Amino acid sequence: MAGVVTAWIAIGLRVIPRLPSNEPYDLEMELVEHLEELRYRLIRAILYLAVGAALAWGFYNSIYAVLTEPIQPILRERGYKLVFLTITEAFFVRLQVSIIAGLILASPPILMELWGFIAPGLTPQERKPVRLVMPLAIVLFVMGVFLSYIILPRGLRWFASYIPGEVQLVQRMSDYLMFMIKMCLAFGLGFELPVVLMLLGQVGIISSVTMKRYWRQAVVLIMLIAAILTPSNDPFSMLVMSTPMSLLYGLSILLVRMVEPPDEERQRRRRRRRRPAPEPAHAPEPLAEEAGTSARSDDTPPD
Repeated sequence: MAGVVTAWIAIGLRVIPRLPSNEPYDLEMELVEHLEELRYRLIRAILYLAVGAALAWGFYNSIYAVLTEPIQPILRERGYKLVFLTITEAFFVRLQVSIIAGLILASPPILMELWGFIAPGLTPQERKPVRLVMPLAIVLFVMGVFLSYIILPRGLRWFASYIPGEVQLVQRMSDYLMFMIKMCLAFGLGFELPVVLMLLGQVGIISSVTMKRYWRQAVVLIMLIAAILTPSNDPFSMLVMSTPMSLLYGLSILLVRMVEPPDEERQRRRRRRRRPAPEPAHAPEPLAEEAGTSARSDDTPPD
């Protein structure tokens, strides 16, 4: 995990490629050339994913131990079991977990390919915010995953408290592992709220003044988003996610204030978006003018 985080931070700070200052950003390429470059980058991304999945397949036992750690105390205390219901389920669960873990391991080089494809089409001013947003996005995503892993044992114990004492729980392994992965991804994505708001503030769509004015409505919207993102759909997980997201919204107001354009620039962008498209100018009719000129010349009496 530490190695993946280090690789992510290295990409955010140093690895993201820079175009030379004398190289134009609006490189004109034919559609076929764009598709050819996209094909090569997709092939390399698939190879990175395959290598990451192969590594995760080899370390599956360690990944399995990490994912099942939150439920182990409940299993030991109450004698519950994790089971496979079919003979093929164990193989497909290992395959799914390996692919997801491989995608996480291969995310740094895959992100490099994505950035290498879109960077030539951006201006230097448009590339600059990426260097600020990328490290922040990495840190927030890791914080969300870490928080979900911390609160999941308490959440699982809360769910288990509703099982009557005379009932024996036989938990399906695939459902539990997918639940754990979805919860970690949901918390990680939910913590990306400041990044999204910073990007919107950078382009002038929102402002820190507007965010401060409508913070109550934003908290209600955050709770709705938390209810959608949490796969368990229980009030405990929703509150655990929405509370830090609401605090991050307050932090986002300060971050948006740092990156938002001045008031004059924002007003100019709004006027540019609202300005109607100019009507096409009608081409003059030279034939009609020439005909009128010739007619007037015919009517003029000779000297």
